[in-house]
Amino acid sequence: YMGTYGVTGNTGTAPEFRLEGVDVPGADEPTPGPVMGDGTAENPYSPSQIIMTSKPSGATPNVYVKGYIVGFIPDMSISEAQFALPSTTKTNMLIADTPDGNTSATVLPIALPSGSVRDELNLQDHPENFGKLVTLCGSYEAYFGVAGIKSVSWYQFDGEGGDTPVTPPATGGSELLNATFTGSQDGFTIENGTL
Repeated sequence: YMGTYGVTGNTGTAPEFRLEGVDVPGADEPTPGPVMGDGTAENPYSPSQIIMTSKPSGATPNVYVKGYIVGFIPDMSISEAQFALPSTTKTNMLIADTPDGNTSATVLPIALPSGSVRDELNLQDHPENFGKLVTLCGSYEAYFGVAGIKSVSWYQFDGEGGDTPVTPPATGGSELLNATFTGSQDGFTIENGTL
């Protein structure tokens, strides 16, 4: 940072910081922070984890992130982020670690691909999604000039059931194995073991 090592992303409240010899009112009260994940279905990234990384130069597929739906971008820039309804677009939304008090620096842009994901998540058709906690699986890549998530292939609202998250199949690759086991062992060898 600024040509050397540094600390960025420090956008917390006073109780989250400590200054030696300074008594900050409310500093002893625990303040919940974002859960730090590893990007898997079992342990999704928080939006702030992705925001703190530099804008990616490529795409990393099948990344899971969990956050609150807090707004949308009506035009072409993250600086135009809107945090109130009604929404004027169906193609994107913003998620954050907390449901309120966000700015363009604390939100992660999410591209909503055409089809069922866009039809079910967009805030223009579904204003009731505003403020909900959602887990998404998509491609971590640059979006609106910052780190974002594109090609969302799976989502689940917190506490609303749904299918168990699984890593979506890779696309564009060649088939490595196809075995039906209906009439034979399809080239496999059976090895009996002791459990």
